[in-house]
Amino acid sequence: MMAIFLFTQIVKNYLTKGGGNVLINATLLTELRSIYELSQTEFAALCGVTPSYVNMIERGKRIVTNRISAAIVTEFELTEEKLADLRRSYNREKAHCVAEVARQKIRGKEAT
Repeated sequence: MMAIFLFTQIVKNYLTKGGGNVLINATLLTELRSIYELSQTEFAALCGVTPSYVNMIERGKRIVTNRISAAIVTEFELTEEKLADLRRSYNREKAHCVAEVARQKIRGKEAT
């Protein structure tokens, strides 16, 4: 019983250090991996799990445990504010890429 209590306290400390109330779920894990342009293997190494476990999380076959969530929050120094900034930057970059592809398609059609 004491070991479980200590483990819970350690996890809470990790979450507090990394940003407190940032909770990682499968969707956010996948989003972070995409934002940072990391493979499942690279992301898994940062989280201390296997690449197949990351794959299972992303496919909804496993959950993000408190330990994995704490590792992600700590590794990426996530706070709600940082997460919002990352999403804004990523969405701007993604929109820019989509717009550029559209421009190239238009140019290609004009050339034919």
